[in-house]
Amino acid sequence: MAFPDNYNRLFIPRQKTKDNNGLKTLNSKAVGRLLAAGGIYNGNIEGFRETANKLGGDAPAGYDQVMDNKGLLIAGASIVAGVVLGRMRFPDLESFEHFGARGAVSGRPFNPDLAGGPIENLTIDGVTINREGIAIVEKHISRFDHDPANDVMISRLKKIANKELLPEKYDLNYYTHECREYQRYCNLGWETGEPNGLDGYELWNNAHTATLEDFKIKDTDLFHPDAKK
Repeated sequence: MAFPDNYNRLFIPRQKTKDNNGLKTLNSKAVGRLLAAGGIYNGNIEGFRETANKLGGDAPAGYDQVMDNKGLLIAGASIVAGVVLGRMRFPDLESFEHFGARGAVSGRPFNPDLAGGPIENLTIDGVTINREGIAIVEKHISRFDHDPANDVMISRLKKIANKELLPEKYDLNYYTHECREYQRYCNLGWETGEPNGLDGYELWNNAHTATLEDFKIKDTDLFHPDAKK
């Protein structure tokens, strides 16, 4: 993150005088937000929080505005948008309106309120891979850029449906995940297509992460090793 040359000196209290306690100009919400950004960048969230608390005033409130489940969202969204944290200006922190959450199993940051429905306790037990379901999977992934890994998985699903291959857990995970994710997209008004740019990523990330949480799995559980070659 591009900090000013005197960044490390910004939080050194001025010499106290009778009329200046050294902290009056350093306890605003803006400074608190700046400290939160520093905590994210330096990987020292608690240390920077302690500094905000010591400054007092509105600094702790400003810090909490950013760090209330929001720091991870800033990092993830900026990377996807092609804007590294080092190029973000501090006022840009104000533009993130949604306070997200972190998936308990997937570990991914997302906004559960924009995921196309609540998290449910779903399972792959008893699932049968059939042509109708494969058609849904193909329809869903056709909205995204081509990924050879999807080709491998679709080929496996078709062989399973034709009884040429026995399903492995990866196959069942992938199949149920894409069908459920498709349902979430439909719930959000996107039976086909997707929004442009960052809006498209946020839609996918929220629906994708919520679906991982539905089945209590991680991203690494979706693709067979053959699809990762």
